[in-house]
Amino acid sequence: MANGKTQFAMKKPQKRLYYLLHKKNNKAVHMRKTVFVLLVIMASIAEAVQMEIVKTGRFSPENASDKLAAQSFADALLPVRRTFEDGQVFWNGFARQFIYAPYFEFKKLEGAVKYRFTVIGSDKAELVFDADSPYAALTPVWGAVPEGDTTVKAVGLDADGKELGVSGERKFYRMQPFDNAYAPKAKPYLEVAKGVYHYLLTMNAIQYLKSGRTDPDYTHYCYPSKMHASIIEGLLEYAELEPSVKAEAIEIATQCADYLMRTAVAAGEPLEYLPLTYLVPTTEDGKRLVAASKVGTIMMIYPAVVGNAIAWIFAPLGWGNWQATVASITGLVAKENIVGTMGILYGGGEGSVYAE
Repeated sequence: MANGKTQFAMKKPQKRLYYLLHKKNNKAVHMRKTVFVLLVIMASIAEAVQMEIVKTGRFSPENASDKLAAQSFADALLPVRRTFEDGQVFWNGFARQFIYAPYFEFKKLEGAVKYRFTVIGSDKAELVFDADSPYAALTPVWGAVPEGDTTVKAVGLDADGKELGVSGERKFYRMQPFDNAYAPKAKPYLEVAKGVYHYLLTMNAIQYLKSGRTDPDYTHYCYPSKMHASIIEGLLEYAELEPSVKAEAIEIATQCADYLMRTAVAAGEPLEYLPLTYLVPTTEDGKRLVAASKVGTIMMIYPAVVGNAIAWIFAPLGWGNWQATVASITGLVAKENIVGTMGILYGGGEGSVYAE
């Protein structure tokens, strides 16, 4: 940080990729300039959110791990979004595992004044509590439920305590929150990281990318933003850690970046130039891969994922913040765009530096 502004620094492998992506003079240049303006913005917003979490101190390094474990345990007793209270449909109807105390869409029974919940965890112990609603969260007993396969059953009771029938029943897996239990380190972290990156680099599906195309037999390539952004980040890190593979890693990372721009949403379409969330290549025998029904859907988290992988391309050395980088890119089209972009990014409304 300098003068309260973030200073960007570009690693050598990233500089090389930056050069390779920009040395070409073709139609993709305009697309690069346009789409990554939004990606830089989205990536920076995500970074700002992360920084805000650190600043609050809740998950800061200063907190001892036992305090984090205690906070994690306490948080897990609270249900996530009490759906029935706002009239929305239950979000967890098909969920199979829970960290936070769940509640379920069990039916109301005529004449029932309360409901008795019985929870049986992996230790086979029965935990029982009563509630006024069949939608009650399992918070009263959740802290005593061990990790593992779990069942819950609710029955309706009348004013005399007589059972009126079963309100609902579910099976699920009870997940544990962070419990401050770490296994001994088997190998040095750097050695493990290099091993993982080496596996990534040598995968047949990754080597296939040198051709500028994706392996049609590797079904995960139907998620281009998720897969290619992760490959770029992983290979650039490996290039930094292991100089002997630098050239090969940068070559494949470059192919990934070009592929994302080449397959982006077409000009004139809604969300033009955004990298795709789903792409369904066709195998040599004409078979369509998974996710065919999702083509055309853009999940906005994944353009941000791509932005995190390659936002540094638009962060020249010595520039103080991402806003200046974004404004300079729009200024390549027309210099007056810089002022307008700055007004948007800094909020050019009443009371801002751009308001008169």
